[in-house]
Amino acid sequence: DYCCVEDDSECKCSYLREACLFSLQGDSTDYCDEAAIACCGKDDVGCKCSLLESLCLESDLNSCLFGGEFCCASYQPNSISWDSYFTCKCDFFSHVSSVLANVGSVTVANQYCEFLSPRAENLTEQAMALK
Repeated sequence: DYCCVEDDSECKCSYLREACLFSLQGDSTDYCDEAAIACCGKDDVGCKCSLLESLCLESDLNSCLFGGEFCCASYQPNSISWDSYFTCKCDFFSHVSSVLANVGSVTVANQYCEFLSPRAENLTEQAMALK
């Protein structure tokens, strides 16, 4: 609030985005909610996910884990299914690992994607049996 003019939303977004990034690098999520509100408004989940993905691409695995959790939260097992949740995580970390070539994100992507492989093979076998 002290660094930006009161109605300068672009300045607030930039400042809080950097504060969130530093916070994530220190294993905390301080300033991330404030950054999302300053940059995206209160209810724009897609924008917040994009913001967290961009922070992930600029930072380390911890910020990616936080971004992945937020972006895939709507696919939690209670709301849809485990498959959708793991598919979301597989997609998120596969994208991150392809952009970053970060060993940690590749490992995480593999964990989520490998969980899906036997299930996908099993579903394919079940579909073939029904024909």
